[in-house]
Amino acid sequence: MSGQDLTISTGERTRLALIDAAYTLFVRQGYHGTSMRQIAQEAGLALGGIYNHFANKEEIFKAVVFTNHPFVKVVPQLTAVSATSVEMMLREAVQLVDNEMQNDRGIFNLLFIELIEMKSKHVPEMAGILMPSVLPFLQKLMGYSDQLRVKDPMVILRMFIGTLLSYYLMGQMLTGTMLDTGASHSVDAYMDIFLNGLLTYQEIES
Repeated sequence: MSGQDLTISTGERTRLALIDAAYTLFVRQGYHGTSMRQIAQEAGLALGGIYNHFANKEEIFKAVVFTNHPFVKVVPQLTAVSATSVEMMLREAVQLVDNEMQNDRGIFNLLFIELIEMKSKHVPEMAGILMPSVLPFLQKLMGYSDQLRVKDPMVILRMFIGTLLSYYLMGQMLTGTMLDTGASHSVDAYMDIFLNGLLTYQEIES
């Protein structure tokens, strides 16, 4: 047991065990397919014990999202991005996200559950919490505005997130089909399109 574990109270340890158990079940069965009884059993608790920590299943799911969502883990790390150009800053940020996504494949399912079953209801609150950590990154990015065609940082952020979500969503949906490009088309290839566009422009000779 680590020194950090020794500082956690029994109640907090039980709460974390419930969050871990709920995460395992949610990504396997979905939100609506998981019951409070199943979460309690997965955590090794009696059903009544779960209500000492969470009022209902939605409260547990919110705790799961705010603990395991990749953005929650990645955004605080953005302050450590040390690149000195727009391209390298964004590529470094993408690598942070991709590391989290590859480390735990269950995150894919959690993203879809939040999007589809919960209709993204927790995203506004999450964005409000994370934005103070995002702003320094955006401010640093805009310090290289001479390298940017788009000058609105919020537009850049939305396009950046949209590109990542598209990459992971399509990868999940198309696995095993003729459109499955596999490892030959990594997230770096999608970032090339995000940064440089799809078309090649050649000077038209008169």
